[in-house]
Amino acid sequence: PDPLLADAGLALIMVGLMVAGPWLTMLAARLAARLTRGAATLLAARRLAAEPKAAFRSVNGIVLAVFIGTAVAGIVPAVVSGQLAAGGGTLNEVMRVPFGYADAAPGRPLPPGEADELLAEVGAHPGVTLLPIYRRAATQDPPAAPLPCDPGPGCRLDFMLGHVVSCDDLARFPALGACAPGVRAVTADFNRLLTSDNLLSVDRNLPIVDPTSPSAPAGTGIGTGSGKDAGPGKAGAAAPDGLSLAAVLIRADDPAVRERIRTSLTPYVARSGSAETPLTFAEVARFREVLLDQVERVALAIVALTLLVAGCGLLVAVAGGVVERRQPFTLLRLSGTPTRTLSLVVVLETAVPVLLAALVAAAAGFGVAGPVIDQLAIKSAPAALPGAGYLLTVGGGLLAALLIVLAGLPLLRRVTAPDNARFE
Repeated sequence: PDPLLADAGLALIMVGLMVAGPWLTMLAARLAARLTRGAATLLAARRLAAEPKAAFRSVNGIVLAVFIGTAVAGIVPAVVSGQLAAGGGTLNEVMRVPFGYADAAPGRPLPPGEADELLAEVGAHPGVTLLPIYRRAATQDPPAAPLPCDPGPGCRLDFMLGHVVSCDDLARFPALGACAPGVRAVTADFNRLLTSDNLLSVDRNLPIVDPTSPSAPAGTGIGTGSGKDAGPGKAGAAAPDGLSLAAVLIRADDPAVRERIRTSLTPYVARSGSAETPLTFAEVARFREVLLDQVERVALAIVALTLLVAGCGLLVAVAGGVVERRQPFTLLRLSGTPTRTLSLVVVLETAVPVLLAALVAAAAGFGVAGPVIDQLAIKSAPAALPGAGYLLTVGGGLLAALLIVLAGLPLLRRVTAPDNARFE
């Protein structure tokens, strides 16, 4: 969606919460007055129903803090779990090794000789499956349909040329797609898979190859030698028809083997001029998870600070309300109303708007998080709920705000003392 429209939608939701808050407070007060007969509850309900705007004004900050914190805490866990669900989770142990692009000096794809050497060396490790991804030659015929281009400034050569893969090798990575029957090699755009660190973006573009993908032009040699002499699950011994190697995907379930392969890849990556570090998709997801967790912690820290400030604001509002109603409270106390009943009135007048605001804001936050998660198109991800950090921050912040309010109750006892029962 358009970011401007998304921002406008969030602003409207927050304005709606501010506008609807007093009305919901009034409804809750009327409902409480009907359902209970306790003196403290009736007094608090009448006060809230008579002045809902004044009662809700002091909790505006709590509404915005809980709304934003809930939205962030609802989105981040889903995104984190969705990262590891890319390709149905079958790509997590797959290492991607992209080499330099032809125009990104000094980077370049590996020429055939070096590609042959790399594939033979990596393929010799036990339990390894390879998918060589070759850079399509510029002179291949016939001309293909419009080829993918880098959406950024300019148009890098590799993005214009696309890639060529063997269908036999591709079959060992089913999450990436499958060729049409009888096709031995296809041309496709693997750039997002090889360069993006946002695995949700990668997952939205899977499968890359389908039965409609164009066959590789005749003469590439892919499919005639790939897997012929290298044994099951191995790539061909030679780069077909002189094509340069743009990247290679390597599946090795044994972590020790994976580390040995990563070490052996170092000179080839350096020789190509690539700045990429060979990482598995799970490792890429973990790097992004750290960043997302930091964003969530910052958001929750802001929520906690806002709740504490709101608690101080509530204390000021409670003290002002007690002083303002000094005469009726004193008369109630003189007529035999226990001090604890008057204290309960003050607590209810404060707690009801606070808890109601928190519940409505949390519901709105989850309501916003759901469509955002759907828009991100997170596929095959398990349900992810906000973590303990969110519950501790919001719950602890609300509790702290109410405890701060309790600190103002001694003022009620002093201003309503019978000895001071003189009014002009």
